[in-house]
Amino acid sequence: MSHFLQRPAKKSPSIFHLLSGRYAFKVREQMSIKYFFLLSTLIISSLARASAGPELEEITPENAEKLGFSVSITIENGTTMLFLVGPKTSVSGCKPHTSGSALIAADETELFVHQSGIEGVDLPVSQGYFTDQNTSMSVWIDYICVPDKSQNNRRYVIHSVSQYIVDQVSQKSHNKAMKDRR
Repeated sequence: MSHFLQRPAKKSPSIFHLLSGRYAFKVREQMSIKYFFLLSTLIISSLARASAGPELEEITPENAEKLGFSVSITIENGTTMLFLVGPKTSVSGCKPHTSGSALIAADETELFVHQSGIEGVDLPVSQGYFTDQNTSMSVWIDYICVPDKSQNNRRYVIHSVSQYIVDQVSQKSHNKAMKDRR
């Protein structure tokens, strides 16, 4: 077959051809869709109100009762078990929403996290246990308010059950010493 009888290879359209004729419509259509989505995203995101989540409030042996929480810790055969029972509503009037626990390593990394929805329960509870002396546990209950009072959302948390036990023993020793002084 002769070189002259072969069809020339198709060239890709030049920018001039793309912007004129049938290609121009496709390009303009794709650009307008792209800008429509970009503009829509900007408008929607500017209208949305983001929240950093519930404010953290530490439960300590000193404030647990005042906040309405009951903390029960049992240590038996090397296993530490904790039950955190919260009030039906928080101090700010929010309802219980979520409870959770996390197993914490000695370097404070989370090894395991469990979270459960507890909306509508009569008695919000968070529980957990750990057996290794090089670990601890964090437990919490989230209280969420209606949207117009979301600034009152709280996560009531014991960050370290091990430290809570130390603080509890220390508080009991202090209270006993103060009682003996009288």
